[in-house]
Amino acid sequence: MTIGQKLSEKRRELGKTIKEIELVLKIRSSYLEALENDDFDKLPSPIYVRAFLADYASYLGLDKDKILAEFDAFYLPKPEEEKLKPSKLALPEWSGAFLALLFLAGLFSWGLYYLLSYTKTEAPIQKPQIKDKTTTPNPVQSVETTPPLEKTTSTENLAPVIPKKVTVEVRITGPVSWIRTIIDGEKVFEGIMRKGDKNKWEGEEVRLRIGNASSTEVKVNGKIVKLERTASGVVEKVFRGGNNE
Repeated sequence: MTIGQKLSEKRRELGKTIKEIELVLKIRSSYLEALENDDFDKLPSPIYVRAFLADYASYLGLDKDKILAEFDAFYLPKPEEEKLKPSKLALPEWSGAFLALLFLAGLFSWGLYYLLSYTKTEAPIQKPQIKDKTTTPNPVQSVETTPPLEKTTSTENLAPVIPKKVTVEVRITGPVSWIRTIIDGEKVFEGIMRKGDKNKWEGEEVRLRIGNASSTEVKVNGKIVKLERTASGVVEKVFRGGNNE
């Protein structure tokens, strides 16, 4: 008996419908049907499959550890079955000589341009002609100068200082959600968070990928951010200091 058959048979024994279980576990009915039909490819990733199997099996009263062990043994790819990664594209043997010739040609062009620019003759400087006639300078009139007004800086029109870092808090309010966090270009977290779990990150740029937006609460600098609902339930957000997407 497959995993899906065990789940389906136990659900029917309990007299439960998929819609009833969807409301309790907050797992979409399409995902529950995929689990019962062993269509694990319809779920976003194996991480989601294991999390949903654990919750579904526990709700039905089945041994979730045995269910997960069976899934790992029969449905996860084994190392010897993984396809070999394609080798890197090999460059032809003549490519090294071609690149060297290209470099020498560029170097020669630059040297020729520098030589021509250096050997250009400058136009002769004409000396000013000295007149024999003497001129009587005009009397200099005294002009009263007014001291320049001191500039005053006003702080009224200054723009508010934008914080360099942003603080992002995540709290799981539903059964489960998958979270991936990238701070300043570096992945710092990826995994399943369950109801009640909290996490907090800070950086100049915080990127979140949320697998179940309906079960996730996000606060940015202490304020709750509304997460738009999508068909897949997956939401991506980018938060920066003073500029959030």
